[in-house]
Amino acid sequence: MKRFKQLIVHCQDEQQAQALMEKIGAACNKSPFLFKEKIAKRFPNENDIMQIIATVKNIPNALLILMLDKNDIKVINIIPYQKSTFRIEKDQYNEIIDAFDAQIIRKVCDGYSITNTPAEYTMESLIPHSYQALYQWANCPGAPDEAFIHQLDLERWFEFLIQLFENKENEKLLSEDLEQWLEEQKWKYEHIEEAILHYEHDARLIEYYERHHN
Repeated sequence: MKRFKQLIVHCQDEQQAQALMEKIGAACNKSPFLFKEKIAKRFPNENDIMQIIATVKNIPNALLILMLDKNDIKVINIIPYQKSTFRIEKDQYNEIIDAFDAQIIRKVCDGYSITNTPAEYTMESLIPHSYQALYQWANCPGAPDEAFIHQLDLERWFEFLIQLFENKENEKLLSEDLEQWLEEQKWKYEHIEEAILHYEHDARLIEYYERHHN
């Protein structure tokens, strides 16, 4: 499966992160990464946000958005710049991340701890302790057409959700991850949509129960 990569620089404290953020902005002084001083009005706290114009070869012009998050500096989004395209695709997003990491972050942030997550991942690596329960449900007798109809199949679904929460892997599994995985399992769109609706509803129910009964 493919995902949008995360790029994070970890600092010792907020003051160090602020100073490093300024150095990153100063280093973005020429193509393909240029610091954009004027912050868009959609960002309420301008001191914690930095916008970088990214003009990476063979990719539409984009706006890379950095944010201070306590001791961390994170790339929180990459969006089209000046209507260069409708959206930045996942592969394009990841290529911009890697270019920014190699050309700016690794040079300015030498000696700091840096996280650049892999673009490729598997469901087993995402939820290793709960994956088997998910696999058993997705391959139950009623799946994919009637994965929530028969009592035993529904129990397999609930067992997967319970394991997900007991193993504290619920925050790792986003709806987008489950959707992509089911697509790879060759499920039809209408069955995937039903599964995602169940996941979002049932997971919220378990979260509510945990908050009020623990």
